[in-house]
Amino acid sequence: MIFKIKDIAGDGYKFCEELPQEVIGVREDDQLQFVTPLTVDGRIGKADDIVYVNCRIAGRLSGLCAYTLQTVEEDFAQEISFDVAVDKNAQEVDIEEDLRQEIVLSLPMRIVSKGGREKAKEELAKKRAYFNIGEDEQLDRPAVKKENVYRPFEDLTIEGVDE
Repeated sequence: MIFKIKDIAGDGYKFCEELPQEVIGVREDDQLQFVTPLTVDGRIGKADDIVYVNCRIAGRLSGLCAYTLQTVEEDFAQEISFDVAVDKNAQEVDIEEDLRQEIVLSLPMRIVSKGGREKAKEELAKKRAYFNIGEDEQLDRPAVKKENVYRPFEDLTIEGVDE
């Protein structure tokens, strides 16, 4: 996506384009695929030698559910903002690589189907029951009882120091 600097003057320039998945770098053998081209709808502005981009990316993803290993399709939408430094004498700015990087960073780590979400909830309930952790407590940080903590200097007193 190349924009002419002179078109970005004033309030900026509004744009709406479609990106094929090849631009993002998705290959045919990747687990995550875009079913539809990505729609990029946003605004590009300029201040001094910095170009600011604010846009919304939308499309449809397909991939394997992390729990059930079934193919799942879901909508993908993300707000993206970034800036690009440009030379003062530049006539145009290419935001494609920066946009690609932001899209890749915003992709989900995994897709979970409705059945997968239910399976994940069941697994979480089993873990909570096993560790005897209530709903309001965090699973990854179980409470530590004071009597189980080794404190070698707990009874240490230093003369001349007031507590």
